[in-house]
This record gives sequence, structure tokens and C-alpha cells, in this order.
Amino acid sequence: MIVAKFGGTSVGSAKNIRKVIDIIADKKTNTIVVVSAVGGITNKLINTAQKAVKKDASYIEDLKNIQKIHYEIIDTLFSEQSENILNFVNKKFENLEEVLKGVFLLNDLSDKTLAKILSAGEILLSFILSEAMKVSGLDAVLKDSRELIKTDSQYENAEVN
Repeated sequence: MIVAKFGGTSVGSAKNIRKVIDIIADKKTNTIVVVSAVGGITNKLINTAQKAVKKDASYIEDLKNIQKIHYEIIDTLFSEQSENILNFVNKKFENLEEVLKGVFLLNDLSDKTLAKILSAGEILLSFILSEAMKVSGLDAVLKDSRELIKTDSQYENAEVN
């Protein structure tokens, strides 16, 4: 078994995501694929959260731009947009918008809340990649790492339990 980790730059565009799929397809053994968020998204999410906690309503525009980046990748990767893909991505962005609205209204950004915001990038790309792998004919099973890895509650400095 191989565990392959792809960081932000290597999954920073639809073109690069296709390269990742080609790399995985070339493996002759079962492969666990771990991805970061799309290149630059984690920093954009941090900036968006910081704007929200400072009561800067432009965080909403930032979130829309992050959403646009994901939709552009989806448009490029999939010739036909599956309702399943769009429903998942839309739901994740609705949840993210709710969390950020809470940060804005409460003027509070705890480590736990920031971790939830930042995890959205990895969750979104993991789903998009697994769907793209399926379209490419690969046998892909999406597993949420939060179900597999348990940590303590030190959200930004968590240790595996």
C-alpha cells in the first residue's frame, strides 16, 4: 500500500489535479491519497476569517471568490456537472458561510472555529478529487480523515490520540 500526499501547489488547478490523477492511475497497488486544500485556499480562508472577526463585511466577497475558484475547477474537470458534486460543494459553502457569519456577529474566532473553517478547504478538494478519479475510471472511495484520526482538543497544535 502507498500513501501519497499532495500539497496545495500540486492541486492548485484543474490541470494539476489531472496530473495527480495520472500519478495515482500509474500506481500498481492500492493507494491512499491525502490532499491539502487547493493552492492558496488555506491562506484565503484565514484572511476571510480574520476579516469576519474584525467586523469587516467584505469577508462575504472573499468567500464568494473562494467558491468561484472551486466552481472553476469543477467546470474544468467535469464535462457534465453532476448534481451530486454541486450539492456537496454548495452545502459545504453554505455551512462555511454560516460559521463565518457567526464569527462576524459574535466578534469571536476561537481556535476550534478557525480549525473548522480551515478544514473546509481539504474537505472540498478531497471530495472533488475523489469524484474526478471516479470519472477517470479509478476505483475511488472517499474517507473523511476525521473518522480515522482522533486528536486531542488543541485545535491548531493537536496531537494524535
